[in-house]
Amino acid sequence: MTRPALLQRLLAALLGTRSLHRQLLLWLLLPQVVLWAASAAFTYNVAARYARGGIDASLLQATRSLARQVKPIGNGLFIDFPRAAQDIIEADPADRVHYMVSTPPGQFILGNKQLPLPPGVRTPRLNEPYYYDARVDDQRLRVAALYVPIGGIGDSIIKAAQVDGASLPRIYWRILIPSLRPVFFSTLMVVSHLAVKSFDLVMSLTAGGPGFATDLPATFMYAMAFSRGQIGLGAAAATVMLATVAAIVVLYLYSELRTKR
Repeated sequence: MTRPALLQRLLAALLGTRSLHRQLLLWLLLPQVVLWAASAAFTYNVAARYARGGIDASLLQATRSLARQVKPIGNGLFIDFPRAAQDIIEADPADRVHYMVSTPPGQFILGNKQLPLPPGVRTPRLNEPYYYDARVDDQRLRVAALYVPIGGIGDSIIKAAQVDGASLPRIYWRILIPSLRPVFFSTLMVVSHLAVKSFDLVMSLTAGGPGFATDLPATFMYAMAFSRGQIGLGAAAATVMLATVAAIVVLYLYSELRTKR
């Protein structure tokens, strides 16, 4: 028996009749049911992804707000988180917010000690959030974890990485350099725009010489515009300097404002 004939016999058995009208109706309904199921699954996944993104964003904002309340004092930490604020956060039994503050080796400081750490994270990246699902008291939770340096790079972070088996180059690449990245970027931005617009010190000491050894964009613009009479070339050089400095300053301001947020 061929496959089409077998399918027709199965359809006839399901329908209890060999009516061509019912067979056509079934062949039309089956693809529609498959398409409806696929569309429902796709719509659910899209809605769940957007809902999870909103939840993660709110968790990250709350996590950063809590991290800003942790301040170093001497050899310890001061957490500016009054008991009244803790009671307000934990007041709603239907939508409780769990939190925990701890040091990298796992020393508990404040909050719910039952919250698990991010799974599979041996050498955490600083200032980068980790999102994962967990269970606390038989309840499914969405958790956001954030590792932040408090008062510089503490010895506890480096010791925790060494305990986990991280080598010295890996500690530099994954912990020290990312922690100092804002300082590197700010220094580079300030020095770059100062180098572009430097004029008075060079003119007073070397006047751009000997030869072109200390020739800078500002001294080139001055020489073209006021010494050689090429106003157009000097104006073009000044415009390029303005655009370069403006781009550097905009990047610097964006970095600073983003860090504060």
